[in-house]
Amino acid sequence: MTRVLVIGAGMAGSAAALAARANGATVTVLTKGPGATAFCGGAVWGEGSPASAALSASGLFQPVARGAWLCSVRGELQRAGAALPAQAYGAVRPGHRVAVVGFRGAPQLSDASWAAAGLQAAGVEATAVELALDLTTCEVRRSPFAWARDLDNPPALARLASAINRLDQSFDLILLPPFIGFEGPALEQLRSASGRALGELLATVPSVPGLRLSRALEARVRGAGCDVQVGEVIALHAGEARLSTGGAIAFDQAVLASGRFLGGGLRRAGALVEPLLGLPLFVGDCGEGAAANAGARVDPNVMVQSLVGQRAGDDAPIFRLGVRVDASFRPFDADGQPVAWARAVGSILAGPDRGLGFAIETGAAGGQWAARGDDSSLQSAVA
Repeated sequence: MTRVLVIGAGMAGSAAALAARANGATVTVLTKGPGATAFCGGAVWGEGSPASAALSASGLFQPVARGAWLCSVRGELQRAGAALPAQAYGAVRPGHRVAVVGFRGAPQLSDASWAAAGLQAAGVEATAVELALDLTTCEVRRSPFAWARDLDNPPALARLASAINRLDQSFDLILLPPFIGFEGPALEQLRSASGRALGELLATVPSVPGLRLSRALEARVRGAGCDVQVGEVIALHAGEARLSTGGAIAFDQAVLASGRFLGGGLRRAGALVEPLLGLPLFVGDCGEGAAANAGARVDPNVMVQSLVGQRAGDDAPIFRLGVRVDASFRPFDADGQPVAWARAVGSILAGPDRGLGFAIETGAAGGQWAARGDDSSLQSAVA
């Protein structure tokens, strides 16, 4: 049985772990904390995204009807192919009469007027409303994360449902701040208790929906029988990963799902580097799949300033920086040879940020290749 080590527990790493496990591998997932996935505001970029099928298959997202908008807490409207359930419920269609909810006395939690104004500018009949919850001084000072934890408790949720039930019954949709519970069921329970059409606004960062997603991914990975450990790899060689704790993990195949700069997959350590294997970096183009890796190799000693542009609107190649892989997601080393015992997936691949759908697709494919341990024909991806 192939032993697969997945480094990173975001969307790409979770997809890789689940696919490797489904293909018979024993899987260890190593995480050092939330990465870029935890910053997801609730939507997947791009209406009609080619990755929407992978997202829907994951069971964590719902499709968003073509022509509908998702609205952020700042009043920015976005088309999306898929979204987390709480945000998908909040999709606004032409002709909707919408209430955007804030909490009286705590506009810093969610200024409903911003979102309402954004919807009004798009021709939607939107009204900012404030719920009278008689907030205590302590509640006014709570962060969205503290509110999310509190709203996982039935009494707090019942209090919110009672206030929602006092709103005008003529609203077709009620948009709530994006912190109705951490665990997921809170909004479903609120919808059931109130009998109203409720959804959440898109979040900005830091993001309660993003942390919800991270928790759901970890639960799914653990439920599939993968071993999830907290730690950081300080040295990676064929067959063994040495950890910052002093321990080591033995493996047959390793999957690098360590992200780009936020997750630590790429670092600036006197120079721009991939820290685990010293893989060369490339500036990827906008192609699809592994083909997006094609691009110019970057001198590791290049001045970072030359990659970020000097003026607003300048090209910023640093945001397309990453490693190159072959058709089976093996990364190329400094000599241009694929590393036989490793795969690289997700945003560590050279190219522009292609979102969560790309993370699922590449993660699932890389995880399958890792489980097989060779380059025989690839089965269909399992998200």
